[in-house]
Amino acid sequence: MVALSKTLGHWSVGETGRLNYAWFVDGTETGAWAEGAASFPFFPGPVVLSFPRVFSIPHLHGVTYAPWYDAARFDKQSRATFNLRGQIRQISVSVRSLAADVVGAQSALLVCAILLIWGSPRSFLRRCSAAWFCLMPIATVVGMYLLVHLVSRFMIGFSLVFWGVFLSSIVVPRKDLPLARRAVLCGLAVFAVYVLPGLAHYLASSPPNLIERELLVAEAMPHYGVQPGDSVGLIGNGQVASWAHWAQVSVTAEVSSMDADSFWSASDEQQRAAVRAMGESGAKAVVWVRDGNRPCPQDWEPLPGNSGCILSLKSGSGAG
Repeated sequence: MVALSKTLGHWSVGETGRLNYAWFVDGTETGAWAEGAASFPFFPGPVVLSFPRVFSIPHLHGVTYAPWYDAARFDKQSRATFNLRGQIRQISVSVRSLAADVVGAQSALLVCAILLIWGSPRSFLRRCSAAWFCLMPIATVVGMYLLVHLVSRFMIGFSLVFWGVFLSSIVVPRKDLPLARRAVLCGLAVFAVYVLPGLAHYLASSPPNLIERELLVAEAMPHYGVQPGDSVGLIGNGQVASWAHWAQVSVTAEVSSMDADSFWSASDEQQRAAVRAMGESGAKAVVWVRDGNRPCPQDWEPLPGNSGCILSLKSGSGAG
């Protein structure tokens, strides 16, 4: 707490609650610069050009993307203010997310458990009550998430504990044991059929190509005069720019992914203005990691393996 407070410049036990309530319940920052769900809940930095919109990203030595490395340091204006309408809206969103999880991947286990409980509900409730010390922390933490922001990955550990208590509290009469075994096996089989195809698709199709592309971009940087410790501009989302982290460069200017189409459809003069604005923010080059079939613009150089394009900037001029 002492180290955190020293970094922030005021006494604090943590800024997560303040920021998340301001972003997701009050919603003032999220809705201020993007329609719908923003990839970033607050401005990543001052806008230095309105069209195409260019953000100047705060610089923190040794950090790839400073705003998301330490959001509390750069988003000091967001304040958690109780908002009844926003609170009701966010609870509704969180409950739908929780229900989708239970009715989706966990539905097979839920139906199976209900069938088993049906034979002896009082014994089940009595055993659950005896395990209150396991269920109370789950209810408390999930309740806190429901108030502010709930996504499935927050629930994985709690789900394991919940199902452990839930299933171990079931009492099955001896005469029903064969039926109970079949019910459990059927539930597990349905659960596996629901989950395994998506898992197999993810393992088979996602990581290799993405990782290879990011590595190609990172390894190419020195060939274009970008060295570790330099600053770069970016067309895309700096929050997930693994190549920049591996190349040990900092993103100091950005046309965000939601504004990228505006950049590419802009006139040559407007694109040059955006590039100049990035150069004036300290960027040594502007990088676009390929996310489509668009060819490299004039004066931009292709990166190896068709992984993207780069525009080197002359020192101090911001021109390609």
